[in-house]
Amino acid sequence: MSKLEFQDNQETTNNKPTTTTESITICQENEETKEENTPKFTSEEIAELLKTAEQHKSNGNNLFNEQKYEEAIELYEKALETCPIEKTKERAVYLGNIGACQVKMNKQKEAVEACTKALEEDPTYTKVLFRRAQANEKIATHSSTSSALEDYEKLSTDPIHKSEKIVLDNRNLISNAIKRLPPKIKELQKKEYDEMMGKLKGFGNTLLGKIGLSVDNFQTVKDEKTGSYNIQFVNTPNKDGEGGSEGSSSNS
Repeated sequence: MSKLEFQDNQETTNNKPTTTTESITICQENEETKEENTPKFTSEEIAELLKTAEQHKSNGNNLFNEQKYEEAIELYEKALETCPIEKTKERAVYLGNIGACQVKMNKQKEAVEACTKALEEDPTYTKVLFRRAQANEKIATHSSTSSALEDYEKLSTDPIHKSEKIVLDNRNLISNAIKRLPPKIKELQKKEYDEMMGKLKGFGNTLLGKIGLSVDNFQTVKDEKTGSYNIQFVNTPNKDGEGGSEGSSSNS
């Protein structure tokens, strides 16, 4: 074998695809590295960290009562940074308190985000689910109101939540919301659709105006036989958008 052939064979061997066994070994090594990088505490250390976190929360609560919401958030965030990740219920409380501050500051979107994170830590946290429903309702978009309705229905029907004090104290509010929100959702959906179509029409008119046309020069006409729609060109539309058509193109 020539020296050149030997080098080619050596390079092929070095560049061979990673086998399944090698992939598994790499994954195991990555998991071990991840575990090594994750702080590990003794039970005594966890208790001490939790004690510090709870002190931050207590100080934050005092600031909340003084209506110093931004300062309170800072302390709740310190509590989160200190609290061990194993203590999910405590972490949920700190996040829920941040959400409560955001509500007071009329930052409903931020409140929803904080409450959602709290529920990821503790899905049984009824007070935060109720708070998120109220914040989403105040945002008052089609999407947020739909989410609010889902949360209210969950509060009303899920055994985890429906017997909790926060729900029992607000049963009328929750049941009224479940009745009241569906028509509001439809109204918001239509409103947002009309706004979107208005923007699209304005954009279309901007482009067509360069050639002396507007979107009113094009109409959709349903073919009763096939159920498809045709786009017809209207030469001189009147104020109602009607006029003589000069051509059409199919648009099913």
